[in-house]
Amino acid sequence: ALAARLSKLHGINRPEFYDQKVLTGLIAGLKELNLVELNEQNQLISTERLQHSSTIINSLLKPSVLLSIQNQLSGHH
Repeated sequence: ALAARLSKLHGINRPEFYDQKVLTGLIAGLKELNLVELNEQNQLISTERLQHSSTIINSLLKPSVLLSIQNQLSGHH
C-alpha cells in the first residue's frame, strides 16, 4: 500500500516498485545482507547495519521524495 501511494505521488511506474515477486526478492536479499530482520510481531525492522547506512541512502533521494516517504511512514498522508 505504501509503495502504491508513493508511486502515484511521484509518478514512479517501475516494476521493482510494485511487483510482488520483485519485492519478495528484495526483502530476501535485505535479510541475507543482515539489513532487515523480523521482530517478535513478525514485522520487518531495520538492523543496526541498515541504520548506519541510512544517511547515505537518504542523500541519494530527492528531498521531496524523502519527505514523502517519511510522511507516509509516520502516518501523515
